[in-house]
Order: sequence, then C-alpha cells, then structure tokens
Amino acid sequence: MARRHGSTGEILIDPTGTTTYVRVASLNAWTLDRARDKADVTAFGDVNKQYVVGLPDVKGTWSGWWDEATSPDEIWAIAGLDTPVGLKLVPSTVTPTFFFSGLAYVDASIEVKSDGAIAISGDWVAAGPWTLAGGTTTLLGRRADGEGRDRADGE
Repeated sequence: MARRHGSTGEILIDPTGTTTYVRVASLNAWTLDRARDKADVTAFGDVNKQYVVGLPDVKGTWSGWWDEATSPDEIWAIAGLDTPVGLKLVPSTVTPTFFFSGLAYVDASIEVKSDGAIAISGDWVAAGPWTLAGGTTTLLGRRADGEGRDRADGE
C-alpha cells in the first residue's frame, strides 16, 4: 500500500442517517480516535501496573472554512441534531474504497477573527457501530471473514 498526502481526504455526510452520502464542501481536516477505556487491575505483588480494556470510544473532529453557499445547509443544519447522521471519512480519494463510516452526532463551532479567514470546526461521536471498508479488519479487530478476536488493534 502506498503512502498518501492528506490533500486528497474527504468528508461525506448523509443527514438522513443512511448511506446516501454527499461531499461536504470547504472542509480541510478530520480526525478519528478509537481509544479504549482502560481499568487499572494492579494487585499486591505485581511488578508493574496492569490493565484490562473495554470498548472503543469512536469519536473525532473536523474543520474547514466558512462558505455561505454551502456551510449553512451542509454543516449548521445537522449540528446538534437529536438524530444521528451518516458520516463517511475518506483518508484519500485516490483509494476511495478505503473509508471509515457509521452513524454520528455532530457538533459545530465558528471562529471569526479580524485578521484571518472564518473557520468552522466541530466534534463528532459515534451513534452506532463504525466500520473500516477496504481493509481486512473492522474497527473491533475482526477480519472481514468474521475470524479473529475482538481487539481494537486487529492482532
């Protein structure tokens, strides 16, 4: 697999929560974090701390530029909704079959400065299962054929 430049990334949203995604204009960054809960189970006599892990907390951020032609309808109309939207995060449109997707709750903010461009950004959190398409593991570490252990790292 080749390494890619982030300039070909993409964010797509389906406000209805299905998979009829549309590209969101004027966005330039996204993150996805799937850190897991960790509980300290260190006992007397252990030579170092020991942990057990729980479920992944799938969430992330997005950012870009305000565009009055698209931002009000594409971002502000869905921000803070009580119902989740479909979110598709594509690392590179050069290989569009590799992407993360699932239902998400989306928040938004705007930053206006007298000496810069108007920036928009926000957070999102999972509202259901998330998957990685095009890979050999899901976000829970199961291979596409269903084999494997439920581990976040896929090992």
